[in-house]
Amino acid sequence: MSLFRAFFIFFLWTASAVAQTAPAVALYYGSAIPLKEFRVFDIVVVEPGHGHDPQRQARGDSQLFAYVSVAEVQPTRPYFRDIPEPWKLARNGDWDSVVIDQTPDDWPAFFAERVVGPLWEKGYRGFFLDTLDSYRLASGADMAAQQAGIVRTLRHLRARFPGIRLILNRGFEFLPQLRGEVYAVAAESLYRGWNAGTKRYQEVSEADRSWLRGQLQRARDEFGLPAIAIDYVPPQQRQLARVTARRIKADGFRSVVTNFNFAVQIELSGLGGDEGLAQGARRAAFSEVQGLEITLEPVSFREGGYNRGARQLVGKATHPPLVLKRGLSLDPAFWTWIQRCMDGTFPLPYLSGTIRVLQ
Repeated sequence: MSLFRAFFIFFLWTASAVAQTAPAVALYYGSAIPLKEFRVFDIVVVEPGHGHDPQRQARGDSQLFAYVSVAEVQPTRPYFRDIPEPWKLARNGDWDSVVIDQTPDDWPAFFAERVVGPLWEKGYRGFFLDTLDSYRLASGADMAAQQAGIVRTLRHLRARFPGIRLILNRGFEFLPQLRGEVYAVAAESLYRGWNAGTKRYQEVSEADRSWLRGQLQRARDEFGLPAIAIDYVPPQQRQLARVTARRIKADGFRSVVTNFNFAVQIELSGLGGDEGLAQGARRAAFSEVQGLEITLEPVSFREGGYNRGARQLVGKATHPPLVLKRGLSLDPAFWTWIQRCMDGTFPLPYLSGTIRVLQ
C-alpha cells in the first residue's frame, strides 16, 4: 500500500487480449500542467484538488480520472475534520495520513457524498481508488470486517453514481465479490519501486515480484480486467528504465516508457522581477532543447604601425532563445514561475539555470 506521489517514470499495461484493446493510461498528479499534451492518452489520472476541468478534457478522446484515497485520509483534505474520531484507526507515518475504519454503517454514504460526490458534480466519471489495503496497518482490526466494509463502500458508489468507472490500486482480494463492477486493476512496483520510509528507489524482491505478477495475471485472465503495473525509476537513470522495460516485455507485458535527455535546474537570478518566488531550485526534464549556443561577434580594426593585417577582437556575445520541448516537471515551483511569465506581470521574473545532458 502507498499513497501515490507524482514521481513516476513509467507505467505499463499487461499484454493480453484484454490489453490489446485497453485504453492508454497516464498518471500525473502535478498542478498547472498543459493537459492538452496528454490527449494522446485515453485516460489521465489526476489529483482533482488541482482544479482540472474533466468536462473540458472529455471534449476530445481523453478522459480525466480522479485520484481518490479510500482507506486513508491526509489531514489536509477538506473533509478530514468531519470524520468522527472513532473512525480513525491508525496513522501511516510514511505518508502522514490516517487510516479510516471501513466498518461503520455511515462510512459508505460519507465517502460517497463528501469525497466522490463533489467530484462527480464537476464532471468526473472515472476514479482511481488508492489505499485499498491500508486496513492492514491497523493492529488488532478485524481484517474480514474491514474487507467487507470496502466492498460495501464500492458497491454503494456503483449504486449512487450510475455509470461510474473504478480503477482499483491492488484490492485483488475484492475481485471475486466485485466481478463485473470494476473497470481495471492497478499495482505498483513489479520490478522497481519507491520506498516511502527511506525515500529511495529500490528493486523489488523476486518473491514479491512473483506474487504480484501472479495477481495481475489472475485479474486479467480470470476476471477479464485490464491490469496496470506501475514501476518507479529515477528520472536520470535512463538505462535502468530501458532494462526494466525489456524485462517487463520479456514477461509478456506491454510497456510505455518516458525518457528525458536533458535535466533543467533554475535558480533565482537576483536581476529583478523574482520577488515573491520561493528560494531553491526549480527542476524539470525535457526530451529536446534548442538554443544551447553562444555567438561571439568579431570586431576588426587596423592598428597604426601594425602591417600584418587587421586585428580581431571579441565583440558582442549573443544568445538565441532557449527552447525546451516535450518535457515534464513535478516541481510546483517550476510551474509557479511559468504561470508568472504567462500572467504578463512586469517585471518578468528573470531566473538563471543549468541544463545537464542525461546519459
